[in-house]
Amino acid sequence: MKLFIGGIKLYILEVKSLEDLKLLGKHRDLVTQFKEIIGKGEKVNTKSWQNLYASICYYNNNIKKPIIDQYFISKEAEVIFYLVELSGESRLKMLGLTKSYYLSKAKATKWRNSILKLIHPDKCLHQRSNEATIKLNSIYKEMIGNEK
Repeated sequence: MKLFIGGIKLYILEVKSLEDLKLLGKHRDLVTQFKEIIGKGEKVNTKSWQNLYASICYYNNNIKKPIIDQYFISKEAEVIFYLVELSGESRLKMLGLTKSYYLSKAKATKWRNSILKLIHPDKCLHQRSNEATIKLNSIYKEMIGNEK
């Protein structure tokens, strides 16, 4: 499945830590991809992992929102897209799920409830909210089934 901003590029923008960034691949490749996202005319200091991560954080906090808004009309639509259209590891990354959610029922429940508040069919008018809620509950059942 193709992601709407071009595969790995979206993951670069979604990293939550320096360690997550390093897991995505080689520094040189990630710098090239990040520069494609921001445009060749922009100057950024990406000579180290820390500088690349800082540049991504700056971009996310100051520039990214208008790009995402071109694809999703609301946070609900974005979450529903991730639940219904993506699968496997790409879905987990986009939803911000890590292994820790599968190890803690309390953390998994808190995550599920926060998403459910956004997409529940009684509150959300999106045409695929029922489908997304079913998928969310399926993911949640898998999470609590793996709890040790």
